[in-house]
Amino acid sequence: MTHLFLVRHGATIWHAENRYAGVSDVALDPRGYAQAERLAAWTSEAGLAAIFSSPLSRARETDHD
Repeated sequence: MTHLFLVRHGATIWHAENRYAGVSDVALDPRGYAQAERLAAWTSEAGLAAIFSSPLSRARETDHD
């Protein structure tokens, strides 16, 4: 059986303003970096076969932190 986990990027500097980033390359904010660190801790133990990510920095920083 294959399991698929979908994870959204961490919080960005635009979240506080309730702005939608879309394809704009908006950076993570401190909360987003903390979320990425927690995700990294989980993924290191999850035994994932692969991780795929958008090329936008907020997504790549979330999946590689």
